Amino acid sequence: MISLIRGKNIALITLLAAIERFVFNGLRSMVVLFLVKELLYSNQNAFATYGSLMMLSYLTPLVGGWISDKYLGQENSIFIGFLCSAIGSLLLYLDFTYFFLGASFALVGRGLVRPSILPLLSQIIGKDSLNRDAQFTFFYALMNLATLFGTVMCAVLGECLNWKVSFLMMLIADCLALFFLGFFGKYIKLSIAKLGQDLLKLLSVPIIIAIVYFFFNYATIQPTFIISFILISGILVALATLFHAENQTKNIKVFGLVILITVSFFILYEQSGNSLVLFAENYLDRTLKGFSNIGITTIPTTFFQAIDPLFNLMLGFILALLWRYLKKYKISYSIFTKMSAGLGMVSIGFLVLWISTRLATQGLVSPWFLILALMCFVIGEICIMPTAMSAITKIAPKKYASFYVGIWYFSIGIAQYFSGKLATLTSQGDTAGIENLGFYTNFFNSLCLISLGAAVTFFFIPLWLRIKL
Repeated sequence: MISLIRGKNIALITLLAAIERFVFNGLRSMVVLFLVKELLYSNQNAFATYGSLMMLSYLTPLVGGWISDKYLGQENSIFIGFLCSAIGSLLLYLDFTYFFLGASFALVGRGLVRPSILPLLSQIIGKDSLNRDAQFTFFYALMNLATLFGTVMCAVLGECLNWKVSFLMMLIADCLALFFLGFFGKYIKLSIAKLGQDLLKLLSVPIIIAIVYFFFNYATIQPTFIISFILISGILVALATLFHAENQTKNIKVFGLVILITVSFFILYEQSGNSLVLFAENYLDRTLKGFSNIGITTIPTTFFQAIDPLFNLMLGFILALLWRYLKKYKISYSIFTKMSAGLGMVSIGFLVLWISTRLATQGLVSPWFLILALMCFVIGEICIMPTAMSAITKIAPKKYASFYVGIWYFSIGIAQYFSGKLATLTSQGDTAGIENLGFYTNFFNSLCLISLGAAVTFFFIPLWLRIKL
């Protein structure tokens, strides 16, 4: 009976996490092209807006995690988060001019759902489970199935048909989440009736929406030092809490290193969502032969955004089985060895892209180079993300579990912001042409060397500090 209840809990949590992924990654994968083609943004402003959107998408879990731990509880936060996301999707569907307001609702919804899901999952799996990393890898692979569907149904259909289709798909998904919570929320101890009795606690949500809207609406003039100050303050609070916990020295070192590796990885990896989008648009040979009779002559740019979750789904299960095999035969390795290997794969991905620009024909690159590079990025992502999820939820004090997940997500947000800034270095190469392809050649070469240096550095630092986990 207990295993049946446990199975239903995991199924519901996984389903809700998948819907959240579907909605947000559907928005993420389409936003640059939507801003450039529909709202007529310049490439530089589109990159800046994308960077701010991604930064705020990981800032809001910090605040959402704190609210979840202190006021609403994880179950109620999930329900309110999907309600906010549904309102945001509706606004985006009704009128494109509501983009910043609708996206702000979606951001706050994500901020309440994400930090609440992982601690619930961690409690069910158990902190001492031998296959903990493998189970988180399976979970992450399933999340990427949702990302794949979100990218295809929101971004690709939106580009090919109408952007309203994108926002309609997001709205339907949010409503499905609310439906499942209404009928099956009892499995995670959700009480909607009880939630409505404490309106004072709910007032924090519209206040946060207003703040997020203000910052997002003025994204291009946000002072970077303020964002950095918020991140440093949040990490210091987390470290201060860890200082009073058991194994304080070890936990502080692990927490700090996981944050640093995560930030380094996402500054590099997120080029797939901004600079590589316009690289694919302008320099990729997207000619499609054999489909002209049905009116399709080119591969949609957003199609390449679907490759990431597809590889995640395919390779995630393979690597999860590999982790289990290594554990079974007691082949030990540090989590930092695995995460450093992930950064190494990112370096290989940029090496592939650099080679592609050197072998370009008449200023056009074969799409297979981009596909191979994205596969390398995905392997790196699978080595880093599930491992970081497992480590953070394992060392976080139970009382502040959601807040710590929020801190980790916020560090990703800072990386997303600087990733957008980094992408603007390619703005001179945004116009297609052989003479401008050189900007990307130098860009990929630099990122290849930077990611290789980061991989080597983070491999040796844990050995120097004598950290094992």
